[in-house]
This record gives sequence, C-alpha cells and structure tokens, in this order.
Amino acid sequence: MKHKKIKEMLSAYHDGELRGRSKRQVENHLMTCLECQKELSELVKLEKISKLLSYSARDEEYWESYAQ
Repeated sequence: MKHKKIKEMLSAYHDGELRGRSKRQVENHLMTCLECQKELSELVKLEKISKLLSYSARDEEYWESYAQ
C-alpha cells in the first residue's frame, strides 16, 4: 500500500477502527516510516490535550445572542 494511503488511514488506526489486513499494513508501515510515526505521535498528543480541555454546553439563549 502506498505511503499516501497509509497516511490517510492513521487517524482510523489511532481510533482503533482498523481491523485485519488494513491494520497490519499500517503497523508494518509504521515500523519504517518516521514521518508516519511522527504523525501518529501528534494524534496521540492531540487526543491527550483535548481530554484536558473543559467543555460546557451552551444553552439556546447563548447562541441566539450571536444571531442578533
């Protein structure tokens, strides 16, 4: 499988969405591709950071104030 296609699959791999042959292909590629290793590392970091951010749901009134 080509590098570009593997790179497109990294997010799905990180999220545990790949199975079977696709998963093995990504894992094999990651053994030798520093660029994809770095990108996967960035996805891991992004996930950790996003979990640290607080989220507060806004009610309808909040959003309507922007519509005016």
